[in-house]
Amino acid sequence: MTKKSFILLTFLIASSLQVVAREVFNLNKGWQFGAVVHNVVSSVKVDVPHSWNHDELQSVFGENSSSVYYIREVKIPSSWDIKNTSLRFYGVASKATLYVNGQYVGEHNGAYTAFTFDISHFLKYGAVNTIQVYVQGGEQIDNMPLVPRFSQYGGIFRDVELILNEREHISVTHYSSNGVYVSTKKISDEVANLNVDVMLRGSFGDRLTTKVKIFDGDKIVSEGSGVATISTDGSSVISIPMLVKKPRLWNGKKSPFMYRAEVYLLNASKDVRDKVVQPFGIRIVSIDRKKGFLLNGNAYPIYGMLMKQENILSGLNFSRENSDDDISFLKEVGATSVRFANGSHSQYDYNLCDKSGVIVWNDLPFCGDEFYSSKSFINSFAFKNSGIIQLKEMIWQLYNHPSIAFWGLFSNLSGNTESPVEYVKELNEVATLISPNCITVGVSNQDGEINNVTDVISWSQYFGWKRGETKDFGMWLSQFEYGWQKLKPAVGEYGISGKIDKFSKVKSKKEISNFRTEQEQLDFHIDYLKAIKNRSYFWGYYVNSLFDSPEYSSLYTGLVTSDRKYKKDAFYLYKANWNKEDEFVHLAKKRSYYRSSTIQNICVMTNMSTVELKINGKIVSEKKQSDGVVLWKNVKVKYGINVIEVNSGEFSDKTEFVVTRRM
Repeated sequence: MTKKSFILLTFLIASSLQVVAREVFNLNKGWQFGAVVHNVVSSVKVDVPHSWNHDELQSVFGENSSSVYYIREVKIPSSWDIKNTSLRFYGVASKATLYVNGQYVGEHNGAYTAFTFDISHFLKYGAVNTIQVYVQGGEQIDNMPLVPRFSQYGGIFRDVELILNEREHISVTHYSSNGVYVSTKKISDEVANLNVDVMLRGSFGDRLTTKVKIFDGDKIVSEGSGVATISTDGSSVISIPMLVKKPRLWNGKKSPFMYRAEVYLLNASKDVRDKVVQPFGIRIVSIDRKKGFLLNGNAYPIYGMLMKQENILSGLNFSRENSDDDISFLKEVGATSVRFANGSHSQYDYNLCDKSGVIVWNDLPFCGDEFYSSKSFINSFAFKNSGIIQLKEMIWQLYNHPSIAFWGLFSNLSGNTESPVEYVKELNEVATLISPNCITVGVSNQDGEINNVTDVISWSQYFGWKRGETKDFGMWLSQFEYGWQKLKPAVGEYGISGKIDKFSKVKSKKEISNFRTEQEQLDFHIDYLKAIKNRSYFWGYYVNSLFDSPEYSSLYTGLVTSDRKYKKDAFYLYKANWNKEDEFVHLAKKRSYYRSSTIQNICVMTNMSTVELKINGKIVSEKKQSDGVVLWKNVKVKYGINVIEVNSGEFSDKTEFVVTRRM
């Protein structure tokens, strides 16, 4: 598949464009964005990705304008009248209605999945065509998620593409995937049994041949083919069994090996009409009550972070550079897994996880919030049907990523007047039918039947922040060692806020405050990591979260600030425990410059065996680390400026602070 720039009203003329197979034209440039504000139509030129309530346009158009539109003109060559033309949007928040040349094409609910419409019959060939997209942002009663702060941004926040195919082609409209699905049926040291399903489009009665070649680098390791006849609705599906001898498995961070499938569609004359190149990995995942998560039959530790696709700098509008940076934080901290919470990310993020061997848990945006304050479920046909469609889109669009092991079907659903259990059962049936090679999971914040629906279950736990004390977390974990043996438990999220510019602790341990200090956050995670240690009957643990949420939500549970500028002390705690390759030492509390006491605790995070402490140039002592932490308690310092240095081999860290007689 080739990528070309699709420039407004230029160079696309019939005499110069000879299309043999599919071509993809980017439509990100040159949109007219407008809204009705105070009964006046206002518009500006924008490029997408774009969010109207994130950038400077927010003051003009408001946060959740309901009458918002994007318009773009495109010249379509006359030669395209014998082709198939589709329009794909990779992400529109959160409800989109599409018109072409004033004609209604269709609508789509849900911000985080792509959607594609065949617009061939709506186009004027050899003429300028007008694309209009009407967008509704914010929460809606027939659309996931219902939590207002999870649907904060509105706009076309991912790429837009025009896809040109021959009339006979591999489908681009099957839940907006690329129409090719590779599944692992069985693996052994000698052979892997695969199945390649290909969704076809054409005219009724067409007999089309599909050929598949599987590559290990430049070497063909398997070939297969099949013939299918297009049915009356213009579609067909062909299933081709394949064998790969001596398979190289996708084995997480140890060996994230990827194969490549090349799929060709031929007509009755044996002319190639379409081609799709699909990377994939061969792997099998499961959960054992005693051994935990199994990757290809072997125990594999799952410890990870929540990530939401948003930041204070760009809202939902993520570039590849943004994604590269975010995944680099995940790799640095040493996580083996990531939970993409509250909705799918861009395809590029999953490609990065495939290549780096990070296990992915991907959420459907069927969620409440951490404080149980928002409604998350409406027992209406519109809401439930929209959720099922979003689930199917999520799975089919992400089907071939070996990194994805878990489909998250719900999270934090308490607080509803009607039970969502029967609906969760329906979601689970759909996910299991489509994707038996993955594991269904939910995040629970309650007792009851909802914990027995998905393949495995996890809980959100915030002992020491929202209730109780951190020691209660270990007591809660212990219940599962011998109790509830049928459940396969995990901690789907845990955490506490920690503001880097706050230094005064809350007055009461019972206070549920978003404005805890960085030190309180560190203490919380030290206690939780100790509680988690040596509990193999829990298959995974996920910190909420890797990054702070943007300022509008006032949540600071991240280990890195929302602008990605500052790593908090708790980040280095996890790096010390999870990343054994990149040696380091890190002094905690370096942002606390003014202090009131000459008696201080000096805390260091490190993955080195021992650390030496110096205060004002004098060696205090050398200590061994335990669980990534070295702590000197009740160390005497002086009034005025103090210089603190820690060293371990070639690695060191340094800070200074002032002790004042009055604060």
